[in-house]
Amino acid sequence: MNNDELATRRAQAIAENRCFSKGRLRDEFRMKPAPGAEPVKWYKNTYGGRFAVYRIADCVPMREKRPLTSKQQLAGQRLSVLSRLNSTSGRMARQAYDWLSLAPLFLDTETTGLDNTAEALEIGLTDASGQVVFETRLKPTVAIGAQAAAVHGISEQALCGAPSWTDVARQLRHAIGDRPVIIFNSRFDIRI
Repeated sequence: MNNDELATRRAQAIAENRCFSKGRLRDEFRMKPAPGAEPVKWYKNTYGGRFAVYRIADCVPMREKRPLTSKQQLAGQRLSVLSRLNSTSGRMARQAYDWLSLAPLFLDTETTGLDNTAEALEIGLTDASGQVVFETRLKPTVAIGAQAAAVHGISEQALCGAPSWTDVARQLRHAIGDRPVIIFNSRFDIRI
């Protein structure tokens, strides 16, 4: 809104002897209560607080908005970056960056089901670039649940020659070495 339109709106509101809250004065008219101006009335807001309304004739114009200086623009950009870095997604990105700098491995399993007796059917270990470091299928000692089989498509016939967990555990530990391991559903996979 340019200055002429603003002056017209102010004059019209003054002629009508209208009253506004500080927020509306600021946003719609670029005005503020003059020093010593008394509120015409107090109202309760929906949060239980109170706010005052002022007669527009008792208000003074705020100074004109100036274009931002280059330092102010730079400060705004810096604040924007800091805000994003401190957001939840920014903190997660920083955590992911820290983890990736440690050259982690990513572990995933397929299981016989989701209950307390579930066992691993397949274990996969990849690095950050997606290269498979370790992959094997395992022969479980419990039956494969129908729902689990529908998800991963591994049947008991496909596991007839597969090694047991005890045969594979040492190889998996050797493949991991001292590198950190990231597991999506760690509570479940570690229990398995």
